Amino acid sequence: MTLADITHVAQQRLESVSGMGQVYDTIRNSNSDKSFRELFTKDAKINAWLITRDGVASQDGQLIRTSTDTHNIVIIGYYGFEDGVSEPIIQGMADAIRPLFNSMSARRFAPGIEWSGPMQMPSIYLVNFANRLCHIVRCVWPVTVINEE
Repeated sequence: MTLADITHVAQQRLESVSGMGQVYDTIRNSNSDKSFRELFTKDAKINAWLITRDGVASQDGQLIRTSTDTHNIVIIGYYGFEDGVSEPIIQGMADAIRPLFNSMSARRFAPGIEWSGPMQMPSIYLVNFANRLCHIVRCVWPVTVINEE
């Protein structure tokens, strides 16, 4: 299973959430206001989710002639801040995402996957994103792939 396969699964799951904005299976950025709006807004609100990998831990497998790679898949969500309004929305979206990655049936999703661990959501906070105040959600989803020689 390739990184593209893993990020595709994550993208499909995110896109199934009601109210989800733009979802990309890679890090995206913009050099102009026009392209920023095209990439990161939906219904005139910043609402975008990016999927990437921030590392891989490899080790010998338990079976002869195998190894495992654990990919740390990072999902970063941006949602435009609106005082007194946006906090419950982004928290609700975060709550809707987690079960899609944490239920036992969702954690083994394809041949060649030994297991995916539960999604960790270490932080939800405010940032200045392209001169706009936004909530940011950072999720880490460990996915272990079995490699056979």
